[in-house]
Amino acid sequence: MNNSIEIQLTVLQNKLQQLLQRYAALQKENEQLKKEIKKLHQININGVKNSVDVEKKIDKYLEEIDKCLLLLNTPL
Repeated sequence: MNNSIEIQLTVLQNKLQQLLQRYAALQKENEQLKKEIKKLHQININGVKNSVDVEKKIDKYLEEIDKCLLLLNTPL
């Protein structure tokens, strides 16, 4: 009977060790994924800022084009 309990404890201990190793691996993976999310978020923010800058430049160019067209249509 003692031998059976010792075997069961050993099996349980091995399973617990495997579980702890898997937990540690998942924690490490989770941290890496959080870093990746942060990085992608920053890239997204920069992309939005660049889009806004490009949109402002386009608006400025359109205003200049409108001014030029008005000048061209003005009678001498």
